[in-house]
Amino acid sequence: MRGLWLGLVALIWSARWAATSALSGLATLIGAIAIITLVWCLRDEGRDWRTLALSTVLWALIWSAGAAAPLPLDRTLLPKAGAVPPRHRVSLLHAPKQARGTCVTTARWLRTCIQGRCKSQRGRVFVHLPTRLCSLRQGAVLWILGFVHPAPAFGNPGADKSRRDWHRRGIRGRLFARDLDHVSWERGANAELEEPFQSELRNRFKAIFDSPAGGLALALSMGDKSKICPSLRANLLRTGTIHILAVSGAHVGFVLLIAMAALAILLRGWLEVWVLRRCPRIVFQWCLGTIACWCYVWLSGFSSSACRAAWMLSVGLGLRIWGMRTAPLTLVSLAAVAAWCIDLDAPLDSGLNLSLLGVSGVLIAAKFSRGSSYVVRTACISVGASAMTSCMVVPMAGGLCLISPLMNLLVVPWVGFVMVPTSLLASLAVACDVNAHVLVWIARWLEVSYAPLQALSEIDANLWPWLPLGHPASSVVGWSLTFAMALLARPSGRTMSRIVTAGAGLWATILLSQPLGTQLWVFDVGHGDATLIRTRANQTILIDGGGRAQDAGDIGRRALIPSLRALGVHKIDMMILSHAHPDHENGLLAVTQAMDVKYFWFVGPSGTSSEHLALQRLLKRRGTRPWRRDRAVLSEVTLQRLWPPPSGPSPQLSLNNNSLVLEVSVFGRKILLTGDIEQQTEALLLRRQALSKVDLLKVPHHGSLTSSSERFLRQVSPLLSIAGARRWGAIALPHPTIAARYQRLGLRLWVTEDGFVHGRIWPDGRLQVRQGSRAVLLGKANHNKSQSPHSSALVQTPTRSPGAW
Repeated sequence: MRGLWLGLVALIWSARWAATSALSGLATLIGAIAIITLVWCLRDEGRDWRTLALSTVLWALIWSAGAAAPLPLDRTLLPKAGAVPPRHRVSLLHAPKQARGTCVTTARWLRTCIQGRCKSQRGRVFVHLPTRLCSLRQGAVLWILGFVHPAPAFGNPGADKSRRDWHRRGIRGRLFARDLDHVSWERGANAELEEPFQSELRNRFKAIFDSPAGGLALALSMGDKSKICPSLRANLLRTGTIHILAVSGAHVGFVLLIAMAALAILLRGWLEVWVLRRCPRIVFQWCLGTIACWCYVWLSGFSSSACRAAWMLSVGLGLRIWGMRTAPLTLVSLAAVAAWCIDLDAPLDSGLNLSLLGVSGVLIAAKFSRGSSYVVRTACISVGASAMTSCMVVPMAGGLCLISPLMNLLVVPWVGFVMVPTSLLASLAVACDVNAHVLVWIARWLEVSYAPLQALSEIDANLWPWLPLGHPASSVVGWSLTFAMALLARPSGRTMSRIVTAGAGLWATILLSQPLGTQLWVFDVGHGDATLIRTRANQTILIDGGGRAQDAGDIGRRALIPSLRALGVHKIDMMILSHAHPDHENGLLAVTQAMDVKYFWFVGPSGTSSEHLALQRLLKRRGTRPWRRDRAVLSEVTLQRLWPPPSGPSPQLSLNNNSLVLEVSVFGRKILLTGDIEQQTEALLLRRQALSKVDLLKVPHHGSLTSSSERFLRQVSPLLSIAGARRWGAIALPHPTIAARYQRLGLRLWVTEDGFVHGRIWPDGRLQVRQGSRAVLLGKANHNKSQSPHSSALVQTPTRSPGAW
């Protein structure tokens, strides 16, 4: 009967979620089936493991089967230079959190008004408010004056985080309120605009415990990851243990265990007899456990994952008071139902899906290893959780960590039972403003408990055994491991599990051994350039990295690094910077922090920004060697410097006109990378007769009005031109005049705003370039250098799905 009631609740909430979400019908159907299947397991908790395995796999399908296309944005809402921004009515879904000088929160988009005309809006937006508005409460209704900034890098390979956090959750864009004059509210706002207690507590914590151990304690207790050691983060990511930094259900569970242990210590002797005469032990456990969990949720800023876990534990302990069993399978089902009832977008939350998959893997492995020794059973549980979550982790990471189960077995218990209690004790001491001697003692204990993680952070992240897997091999391996683990839930599933694992390994080997030719990617990094070339020998060349002014590499972390990892790139053989402007170099800072770089090619004048100086220092510290020659050969790829001349950059020219111009030759095909040169440098190159006809052209200066002269375009005569730009905003490029010039000359122009561009060149000279559903295919190249490479056939392929070749 419980299963029927919970199934009805799940069906009602799934219908409500389906009516308000931006997902496709297929994803909605899969979500409804998965949640009802999970709840249906309550009918037969002891035996129905096959249903559990099927339901967890279906939960993973929800994460991957969301709508691929974003909700369309009205172009009148996009940023425009000199235009009056519209007013937006939003309702805050969460209390704002302070991050990088602003307060960030998620809001439901209700209405937009432009010049007195208002219309309803659908979806959600990220809202950036001034720091004085951090005390606004959940549910506050605001009017914000500003333009909507859509998500960058939506089409990049591996940009799953952007897709998930924005379009699959119905996020339409970002609203920036620069100052208090741009914000007004209707209800729900605090009368006093003062810093909330949590923000003050975080600032005091950072001032007292200013060390790597304090940074980790701050992340575990309050969810602030700004002070975590970068090397520790890199090693945790490489070993598959990065999830310990997220304030999630695991941390709430550790807090509950600590509270239960404290209660067991207190209730002893005569006190136990006196207390239990007046109230059952389970009631005290429920009260203390619920209070401890929700205090921790409040301290961490009410993150959605922690709230869901607290609700699940509160309901689970409450069911025990009513005399109902709370088996692990029941708790999994309750977590799914509670998640849907609390948050309609929970089925698309990667943290929840990872938790459900991990718990399901633990349950299956525990049943499979029943009767084994403690050591064997513990190892099986760690392997089961890692295998069950592979369908999400391996494609996102772009590879498989071979010792992830072992590292989880070592790191997670230490963090949960040592670091989490110590971090909570430190937070409590700071909140109560205890004596300085007590704080010194706590700081020493923090350093002692952090010692194993300090040793982990000092290891080179690239030394861990790692199997790099590009797309689609990573998806094949990840999903196969998940299915193989799910099959172990069957009584006779061991044989099928082995067959699936062996078949996946064979398939991945075939995919990795195919001669893919030389590949080229032009990524979507907003207004900016980022190009990757990978040779047949798996050598990588990264030209520029995108970015924004004073973003400290944020675009690189959010848009570029996930794309590189999804393509199986974990080191850069040659990094090239065309010139020292933020939209080209800032993303390279994030890449250098995350990966090893062998050579760095930069010949232009040095920049003065903090990101440029940090990049130079980091490259020198990492031992990256500067490239001093005018020519570079990596396998079949040849890069020839055309500008600046051998004498070096000209002081009479601007940074843009001193950009590094490269001609890339691959199997008879030519690619011209122009940086941000303008018509002045174009004329100099024409005068030096350094230009010839090319197949692909990186549009100079993103297609600005000061570049792409007609004489230059006639000389290079590209078959395809690619511009890294946005057609909206204060810098709306390509300029309409330039776009019309390309069209008048019969030159094809693609813009990365429409998605990343992927090109492939085979040894016989065939070239295929794709962007979404459109593609250009060129036949075999004519290797006679006296003839134009454009003598080969040009074929326009029919429209197909973006994933097909």
